[in-house]
Amino acid sequence: MTDLHCHILPGIDDGAKDTAVSLELLRREYEDGVRNIAFTSHFNSERTTVEAFTAKRQAAFEQLTAALEGQPMQFDFKLGAEVFFSPGLCELDTRALCMGDTAYLLLEFPTTHKPHFIRQTLYQLQQQGIVPLIAHIERYPYVLEDPTLLYDWVAAGAYAQINAGALLEPKLCKKLCKSIQWGLVHVISTDTHSPDKRPPRMAQGVQQLEKLLGKETAARIVRNGDELFHDQELDAATLHQPKKFLGMWV
Repeated sequence: MTDLHCHILPGIDDGAKDTAVSLELLRREYEDGVRNIAFTSHFNSERTTVEAFTAKRQAAFEQLTAALEGQPMQFDFKLGAEVFFSPGLCELDTRALCMGDTAYLLLEFPTTHKPHFIRQTLYQLQQQGIVPLIAHIERYPYVLEDPTLLYDWVAAGAYAQINAGALLEPKLCKKLCKSIQWGLVHVISTDTHSPDKRPPRMAQGVQQLEKLLGKETAARIVRNGDELFHDQELDAATLHQPKKFLGMWV
């Protein structure tokens, strides 16, 4: 399995505070069956530069890989970022913030309000060859209230990710399952920050998907993460032709 959204690198954001915590999170990921991980530390263009961020990220990555030597775990890693939305992103070197050598950019929106110029910015990123992957769509009240927003973004070419832990919350789970059935969710990740407040729960999330939507659907969502990590094309019919739906959440 693949985790495309996590905060495991030590001492770089509000995730793992040191290598001991990072190693504990990696142990839990490994126990869940995760073998591919994209490290997506928070990036906010109003607080730092791309150059300063990538230098700090590289230092944290080297610190973690050194601590991993001799550990009975084998992963494939890629460096990425969880990029806070701004209409000015298109003026930055966003390619340096994508997941490794792929074109996928994990994009986070504000949770308190819907920002302006989302569609225009997504379009401009795509014109630059960047493929937006919208982080944890369950955390945006305006998306939960109006899923046609997500429909429009996905229909225009964006991908969408949900947190595994959200599937373990009954009210959220019902809504997210509908989004998956509508073709509006493509990837499940952990967004893990710490062993206690937000632990990795990938295996539990996948088991919940199997229980509610069947093994075939769960396997497809898992496979999507694997293929994005390896920069493979996904099923265009699944990703960019979301099903029409009527009404709001029921």
